Amino acid sequence: MDYPQIAQVSGILATLCITGAVFQNLVTAKVGSVLPEHSLTEIVHLTTGTSSSLFQNLDPSLKRLVIAQVTDSIRYVFVYVLAVASLGFVLSLFLNVSDARLQIPRQELR
Repeated sequence: MDYPQIAQVSGILATLCITGAVFQNLVTAKVGSVLPEHSLTEIVHLTTGTSSSLFQNLDPSLKRLVIAQVTDSIRYVFVYVLAVASLGFVLSLFLNVSDARLQIPRQELR
């Protein structure tokens, strides 16, 4: 593994960490505003699990509001990732293109 691969994996890892933290903070705040009577712990369990008794016991109108807040948070994070990827693409256009193969002069081959 060389430095460009390490940098690429590190960049992906950093992006995942940042977007995960942004999503969790955003969805917790948005769902918390819809369900103010529930504790932060209950809301975190609601947003991080695959199934939640809290969600299943909500009224259908509250379920729709919670789903809307979660999807809005996902949309915000997706737009962030799209913007960062677009910036990376535009900046890559300014990189120098060079031949990566090892160039050995013919005189040294004899």
